[in-house]
Amino acid sequence: PTPIPTPTPTHSHSHSHSSSLPKSPASQSIHSPGTTGSTGPASDTKNKSVDSSQQWQLWQASFVALELVSILVKDDVLDLVMSFIHENLGSSDFFIQSTGVLAFTAILEGPSTSRLSVHVTKIVPKLLNLISSGPNKSVPSQVGQFLVEDNVVHAFSKLFEVAPLSVTSSVQQITVALLALLSFEPRFSTITDGCTALMNISLSHQFREDNPFDESFNQAVYILLSLSNTTSKVATYPLAVVYTSLNVIISSSRFASEEALKQITEVMLARLECLLKVPDSQVESVELHDFFGVTGTKTSLVPVPALLCGVLLCVLHKAQSLAPFYPDRMVVVLIRLLKSNVSRDVQRETFQVIGRLAMMDEGHIGVYMNHLLPFLVNNLKVPGNNPVLKIVLG
Repeated sequence: PTPIPTPTPTHSHSHSHSSSLPKSPASQSIHSPGTTGSTGPASDTKNKSVDSSQQWQLWQASFVALELVSILVKDDVLDLVMSFIHENLGSSDFFIQSTGVLAFTAILEGPSTSRLSVHVTKIVPKLLNLISSGPNKSVPSQVGQFLVEDNVVHAFSKLFEVAPLSVTSSVQQITVALLALLSFEPRFSTITDGCTALMNISLSHQFREDNPFDESFNQAVYILLSLSNTTSKVATYPLAVVYTSLNVIISSSRFASEEALKQITEVMLARLECLLKVPDSQVESVELHDFFGVTGTKTSLVPVPALLCGVLLCVLHKAQSLAPFYPDRMVVVLIRLLKSNVSRDVQRETFQVIGRLAMMDEGHIGVYMNHLLPFLVNNLKVPGNNPVLKIVLG
C-alpha cells in the first residue's frame, strides 16, 4: 500500500495547533463549594480523580489527531463525526457535552464551506443553548458547565477564524451571547477566547451590511472597557487581547457612534494620566499575542501605555471630527509620556498618535513643535524607528 502522506493544512492562514487545544478544567482554577481543590464535578470519587490529568491529556491528543485527520480527509470527515457530535451535545452530562463541542471544533478546518455550512446551521443553535443558561449555575455542576462554556466560546472563535462564511443567520445571536458571557465576571480563559471570538467576528464582517457590531457597538465598547479596567496583577490576565479586540471592533465597524468614541478617548487619556504618576520602572507590561502574524513571534511583552496609545490611534482614524475636542489635553499627555517613558514601543505608538493628530488639525499642532522636535530628532537616530518617524515628520 502507498504510505499515507503527512497531512498539511491547505487553508491560507497559518497557526499553531497548540493554540487550538481545548480548555482544561484544571486550568480554570475553579473549585466547587464543598470540595477541596477538586477540578472535577463535586460528585467525583477519589478513584475517578486519580486519572483526571491522564484523561485530559488523552482529550488533548484526540483533539489534535481529529483536527489533522479532518484536514487530510476534508468533506468525508463530516459523515464520520457529525452523529457523534449531535449525540454528545444532546447529553445532560456537561463533560460529555464538552466532547461534542471539542469534536466540532476539531473538524472545522477540513470540510469545504459549502458542506460545512449545512451542518453549522444545525449545530450553532445547540451551542448557543449550552451557554444561554446564564450565571445561576447549580453547585454540583458548576465546574462542568464552566468547561462547556469555555469550549463553546473557543469553538465560536475558531469557527469565525477558519470558516466565517459557513455562519450566516446566527452571527448576531452569537455576538449577543458572547457579550453576555463577558459581562458577568468572566474567567480569564473566557475573556481570552471571548475577545478573540469578537475580534474574528469583526474581522470577518468588516464593512459588511450584516456586521453585528453595527447594532452592538456601544454594548461591546462598554463591556471591553469594563474588562480592561482591572487592577489584577496576575500575569495571565489577558489585558492585551481586550485592548486588541477593542481596536479591531473600532476599526472594522461601519457605524461607530461619536458618543462611544469620545468615551473611549476619555478613558484612555485618564488611564495614561494615572500611569504618568507611576515611575517608569514600575509601569506594567503585558503579553501580546501576535494574532495577525506580523512580528513572527507568538507573544511579546508590551507596556500598557503602548496599548492605550494604540486604542487612541484607532479612535482618531475612525472619528475625523473628534480631534478638536481633545487636542490640547491629548498632546500634553503624549508629550509627558515621551518625557517619562523610554520604552521604544511606547514612543513609537505615541509618535503615531501625534502624527495622526497633526494630519487632522495641522495648524494647531504647530503650537507644540518646540516640545516635539527634540524627541523626533533623537529618535530618528535609533535604528528601527525611522519608518514610523518619517511618516510622523511628513
